[in-house]
Amino acid sequence: MFHSVKAREGTSLVMVICISAFLAAFALAMVYGAGLMLSRSNRRLKQEQSYQLARSFAEVLEEELTTYDSYDAAPENSFYRYAVNFLEGQYGEYDPDYLDETIFHYTLGETPAGVDEAHYGTVRVALYKEAGAEAEEEMTGLVSPYADINDILTKPIQRYLFTVEVTSRTEKSSFHYRTEYRQTAVYEVRFTYGDRPVVYDGSAWHYDTASGTPCNFDGTEEIQYQYLTGRTHMKSCMFENAYLGEDGT
Repeated sequence: MFHSVKAREGTSLVMVICISAFLAAFALAMVYGAGLMLSRSNRRLKQEQSYQLARSFAEVLEEELTTYDSYDAAPENSFYRYAVNFLEGQYGEYDPDYLDETIFHYTLGETPAGVDEAHYGTVRVALYKEAGAEAEEEMTGLVSPYADINDILTKPIQRYLFTVEVTSRTEKSSFHYRTEYRQTAVYEVRFTYGDRPVVYDGSAWHYDTASGTPCNFDGTEEIQYQYLTGRTHMKSCMFENAYLGEDGT
């Protein structure tokens, strides 16, 4: 009898120990799970901060690009003017084999006072351009001296595909917000007949200037025209959103 009681007590003690160990393991698992969920939640929060920061900044830049249609209409230090100078300047076109030489960075200036970059994140803006497949072919052409040239004088040319990539970083999270724009511009046009420049005064062609000697055509030759590139020859420039890409890490 005595041994039976002792055996039962021993069995009960083992069961209590096993149950206690199970509860302890379960508690640890719950704590670990809660910690893991909290970590994931914090990571998602950081990613959301990165996304919102990049998106907001990209929207501000897009508003500047699409608000103006000419260089003179935009404020002096605007992103629109920076973009026009970038596209019309001596910057190389995008080449994936030479990223450092063909991707350029827009300087945002100093962080505003009171903004904690460790919390709100940092922003970097990269720019690159790619010429349209038919852009160069459209820059020159021939026209009859008897044709209406108004379409040539006002023709918008889609010369570049302009990419703006905003990257925001908050601690270990980052987000890339890339937008492509179709740039269309109207340029001044130079006309030549033979080896001499010619100018149309609205009713007739003249050599060199609108008040120069009238041109004599034999009815078979054509006038060559060429669009003059560069910001000073640009009459207007517009940007149209063509593509949006997002990538978070």
